[in-house]
Amino acid sequence: MQTPGPFLSVAETCRRLSVSRKALRLYEAQGLVQPERTSSEWRVYGQAQIARLHQILALKRFGFALNRVAEILK
Repeated sequence: MQTPGPFLSVAETCRRLSVSRKALRLYEAQGLVQPERTSSEWRVYGQAQIARLHQILALKRFGFALNRVAEILK
């Protein structure tokens, strides 16, 4: 799916950040990232969400659990 403008589809986000779809859904369920929605309700990720995902992934690389990542990013 090609998304207009500066937004990336789930597939493109996964490819560029080397994360799984399952991980993105988990981050959303944990309230760590809130993707935008298209008129068809597809998830898309803009610049702010991509920056937030970079923060999440960096903290995970440092060994923090997701609940701790959530606390740090509050």
